[in-house]
Amino acid sequence: MCMVDARIWTAPRGLAYCGPAAMSPPPPDHQTSDSAPSCGKLHNPLIQPMLDTPHAFYARARREEPIFFSEAAGAWILTRHEDICAIARDVARFSSVGILDGGPGMPPEVIAELMRGFPPVRGIVDSDAPYHTRVRALANKALSLRRTAAFEPRIRAIAEQLIDGFVERGHVELVRAFALPLPGSFIVDLFGFPREDLALFSRWSDDWIGFASYSDAPLEKIVGHARGMVEFQHHLAAAIKDRQEHPRDDALSDLVSDDGGPPLSLGELVNTAVQIIFAGHETTAGLITAAAAALASDSALAAAARDDAAVRDGVVEEAARTSSLVHSMFRYALADVELHGTTIRRGDRVQLVWISGNRDEHQFTDPQRFDATRKGPHIAFGHGPHYCLGAPLARLEARIAVETLLRRLPGLRLADDRPLEHVAGPTVRRIKALELAWDRG
Repeated sequence: MCMVDARIWTAPRGLAYCGPAAMSPPPPDHQTSDSAPSCGKLHNPLIQPMLDTPHAFYARARREEPIFFSEAAGAWILTRHEDICAIARDVARFSSVGILDGGPGMPPEVIAELMRGFPPVRGIVDSDAPYHTRVRALANKALSLRRTAAFEPRIRAIAEQLIDGFVERGHVELVRAFALPLPGSFIVDLFGFPREDLALFSRWSDDWIGFASYSDAPLEKIVGHARGMVEFQHHLAAAIKDRQEHPRDDALSDLVSDDGGPPLSLGELVNTAVQIIFAGHETTAGLITAAAAALASDSALAAAARDDAAVRDGVVEEAARTSSLVHSMFRYALADVELHGTTIRRGDRVQLVWISGNRDEHQFTDPQRFDATRKGPHIAFGHGPHYCLGAPLARLEARIAVETLLRRLPGLRLADDRPLEHVAGPTVRRIKALELAWDRG
């Protein structure tokens, strides 16, 4: 068991806490509630109405306050595509180290639970070069196109099997029945875990999201999420030790393989594996759900996509753009930076709001419209050195999911007209549940 200094396991009850670690500096002293601009006072993407319908707010921000300080996030919020991409590329002045951290204030009961796990060391998401370059190379090896392409028949088989389980009913809640287990099953196969681990991985993924966005949840619920996160860490640690002693032909063995550099600690390997598995499971499920929702809402689009692979590909890309499953990511300023007349000071936290940049009127024509023929790159998978290395895999799984759903479920449609609700997370946002119906043969 790895014991941790309690100082690192502290976080406020709210949005400012964005991960299992807590080593970041407090919000800048030069910002107060009295001086915060209007958008900053209104901004909180983890609560209604912004959680489910954020686009009008961000459109206003892009027009009136393209950069503002959010009291809820404890960060400068960037909303325009150009600014987001510029800072994502600017590794000399903006760092990814500590972006999953928060500030002080976590209950001691939660700290005690987290101290049973591993310290919040660096991973592929929250690091800079040269460490990031090295870990990314190991992750690229684990998620190589050769390996993932070889699994394409397996992904198709999983999709067919999942639909076999509910096709005769004529209706389904897609997230739990299909969108989550499809990438989840693949990820456990890819990393060499037994299929029975899928239910555990799904529960632990829920714990990770729930813990990162717990806000005013009851203490016992927060402790439960923390316990699940620690269980996940120890499960991965045991598997990593096994692969180090007995390498296999799987992604986890590639991740922990000797690359000639200084050995990575067990905590570093665990943290990196958690980040890859979580992203490969949760965000891909969100992409599949968003694409299915678009198709179920537009019968003409579904008909076109059923007959044309190019349209299906376009549906996946537009679902990625319009939903932005990783809705934002953070950076820390390494120097004072002037932007739109505002000074971001050294040490300030910056939030790159991908979901806003992906609907920027200066970058996309009629950005609120879902257009499967749209050309031009989006930033749903990020930008710069931290561009999502799993993007090809996510696209492959989503394309297979779309093709299979359209072929197996004729007349695919929304089962009711209730507004869609979203899972709240500081960086991840996906549809919580999607009730679908279709024509039974």
